[in-house]
Amino acid sequence: MADGPPPRKRTPLDLVVETVRVVFVVFASGATIGLGAIGLWQIFVALKDFDYHGTNSPATIVATLEGLEFLLLAPLAFVVTVSMSRYLEELILKSADDADHRVHRVKGLVVSLMMTTIATDIVKRLVSQSFSNVWETVILEYLGLLVISVFLIIILVLPRWIK
Repeated sequence: MADGPPPRKRTPLDLVVETVRVVFVVFASGATIGLGAIGLWQIFVALKDFDYHGTNSPATIVATLEGLEFLLLAPLAFVVTVSMSRYLEELILKSADDADHRVHRVKGLVVSLMMTTIATDIVKRLVSQSFSNVWETVILEYLGLLVISVFLIIILVLPRWIK
């Protein structure tokens, strides 16, 4: 005995959706591997040139943080691309409610990754710049973090309140 509904017959639209998904995944995987490799390379080069006597410590920290930013940005391409392909598949083949729920979860993940990237940039700027101009930059980036935080709260909490 089989549980659940009988399997649905595959249509040409199913084939198109599956082909688009495979193309998206290949593209996203390449972007993720590329950004991750750039980030690891920057970290490796920065740590390789590290001077243990402290003469170039700020430059090493800045270069390492730049590599960390690439590592934080690497999964964004994959997450956005794969989630959009799943969203389109669910929108076309299944219900719109499931698709909307999935998009809200992905928005939260993307915004969280963006917030960590901005926080890493703030630390990098604090380490790299002189203190004459750094506070203006840090205040602007904190305002950006505040706006993104409010956006994150709106996209994660507001749909629950509406239903």
